[in-house]
Amino acid sequence: MLGRSQSRRTGRPVSRRGVAALALALTAPLLTVPLTATPAAALTSPVALTADDLDTWQTNGIVYALAQADGVVFAGGTFSAIRPAGAAAGDPAEQPAVNFAAFDAATGAPTGCTLSFTVGSGTATVRALAVSPDGQTLYAGGYFGAVNGVGVNSLAAIDIDTCTPSPDFHPAVTATVRALDVTDSTVYLGGDFGTVNGATRERFAAVDTSGALTAWTVNADEPGRAVEVTADGQHVAVGGDFFTVNGTDSHALAITDATTGAVTRAYPSGFFPNTSVVKDITADSSGVYTANEGTGGGVFDGRTAFEPDTFAQRWRDTCLGATQALQLYQGVIYSASHAHDCSSMGEYPDGQRRHLLARPRPTRRSSAGPRTPTTASARASARACSPWRPRTAPTTCGSAASSPPSAARPSRV
Repeated sequence: MLGRSQSRRTGRPVSRRGVAALALALTAPLLTVPLTATPAAALTSPVALTADDLDTWQTNGIVYALAQADGVVFAGGTFSAIRPAGAAAGDPAEQPAVNFAAFDAATGAPTGCTLSFTVGSGTATVRALAVSPDGQTLYAGGYFGAVNGVGVNSLAAIDIDTCTPSPDFHPAVTATVRALDVTDSTVYLGGDFGTVNGATRERFAAVDTSGALTAWTVNADEPGRAVEVTADGQHVAVGGDFFTVNGTDSHALAITDATTGAVTRAYPSGFFPNTSVVKDITADSSGVYTANEGTGGGVFDGRTAFEPDTFAQRWRDTCLGATQALQLYQGVIYSASHAHDCSSMGEYPDGQRRHLLARPRPTRRSSAGPRTPTTASARASARACSPWRPRTAPTTCGSAASSPPSAARPSRV
């Protein structure tokens, strides 16, 4: 999950700085390229934020994860330095930043919070960040063995006020952590690991705030890439590359009990093509939403919405171009992708990539059940969407209920 607003379950209002953080959350790749100021763009209702350029400092590598708290944006990834917007590599103003940086959400300048995520052998990386509901703790997951010299195992807790790693939180995770979600009492994680604290936990696990393993058991056969607690706190949606969860046929997505991990809703192979995986999940009281990425032909690269109670599919868009991240904010779904072909939805043909999409969050389906829109109705729905226009390109979006065909299982790293 990328840099979610902390109001998602706590109900606290998002500040102006929080809105800026939300915008950064969907534009992590832009932290690696120079940004220059441009005239402010007018808002197009119901889009609640502009895509104005911000003079955010840039990294010299990849940003994989962002989170925000109290007007500070935390960035994690694989990089070794940050420098001002527009500055070339090696600029005298460049500062060391070992796989982590913190930026003022209003100015884009670095704050005084400096953390180094390192490992004895291999390449250290931060792949997931999440802030506790009370805004006091930042949890970081990835592949690393120490934070500022404090020994950890790919999962760490950071006190936000002091910017120091907790010496008491050190779960033993045996491989890369790729996804996190946090409640008042529990840290849910997904990734490549097979054991946590010496017990079998294949690709998904949960620990309490002291680092002790909980009873939540969700064993999958392939990497986990997304984990999200539903708005009511009763379920946890998990996503990734997998084909089975706790022995149940469920490809790329499953809904589990938040306490036990028992599968409460499965999505057998064929619901998503075998060549498509879930890269991100977000949820609120209106439902659960997924972002998919496919490889090769017959793929599904779009977004899907699910009902908040039954977790049945409500709608699906079929644009081609992998969707990497989602964010819900004030009734709008923002997504980061490289959508390049929405002809299946009656929209633009294969061509220029549209990196950022925004659309009003659709209402729940009627009691008559799911609706399969015609080409005309899909086109009308797409035109009703609100384009979010950053420095990339104008965007359109829509919805459809059709499912693409299955194909061979992909090979991923």
